[in-house]
Amino acid sequence: MLANSQHVIADGTFTYAPKHFYQLYTVHVSINGFHMPVLYAFLSGKSKGVYVSLWMNVKDLVLSLVKKHLQLTTFHVDFEHAAHKALSECFPNAAIYGCTFHLCQAWYRRLKKSKNLQRHYVKKTEEGLWLKQFFALCFLPPDSVYNAFTTLMMDAPAGTTDFTYYILTTYIEDDCCFPPQVWASAPPDNSLRTTNGAESFHRDFNQQFYSPHPNIHLVIGVLKEIQAEVNMKIMSVKKGSTNVLRAATRKQLQLLEELWLKFQEDSDVIAYLAAASNRYEPENFDD
Repeated sequence: MLANSQHVIADGTFTYAPKHFYQLYTVHVSINGFHMPVLYAFLSGKSKGVYVSLWMNVKDLVLSLVKKHLQLTTFHVDFEHAAHKALSECFPNAAIYGCTFHLCQAWYRRLKKSKNLQRHYVKKTEEGLWLKQFFALCFLPPDSVYNAFTTLMMDAPAGTTDFTYYILTTYIEDDCCFPPQVWASAPPDNSLRTTNGAESFHRDFNQQFYSPHPNIHLVIGVLKEIQAEVNMKIMSVKKGSTNVLRAATRKQLQLLEELWLKFQEDSDVIAYLAAASNRYEPENFDD
């Protein structure tokens, strides 16, 4: 399935990786709305070299098993610089996108470094509502992000410099680690860019253990049980079944698209960011 796919989702889990390994890294494909793991890898670290070695071995394995060159064109991954660099090296023509939830999670963790900013955000004060608008920048076209950022900064409250400088230098300005092309796009193209399929897998996987870094034989046993369920999904896909989005997700996407259409008419970026940030608010950025 990996050899016949173009779009893949990759993510790692660390706490319940088997003893003597740094992480369990999984690669998923998305077919007919189903997210299915097709590769499990026990990795010794999370450096660029580790990821390059993984993907080069995967390419060799696919060529050996199915006599095809692995030509993946689209990746959805976490905001991990080494993983992005490795993918760019191994698949130079592929598009690499970040997950909306992980983006907001990274920004919220940075915001939390200031207890004062966190208090404003949680209590939804005037300053907190201003901060919240940053989390909707991902619902703009990449080439509109910088201007929206500078518009927001015109009303910047005191004490926000560290947070906003981090966003500017890491996610917006030229030569930053994760430019807007990686994480920003307007509805409906955005579609809540997500690695939720992989996240759901890791959540279910982690719940199988009572203590961190279990024995590798126990981990392999759990993965075999999970794979038995995955095989049922594969059978459904082969029969033409489609996994439909939840009603709540469909409604959320529809509301975002309506806000985007309104913004195209009135060009009020602050109103758009304020409304979009209210429509898309993950339950817990601090997960």
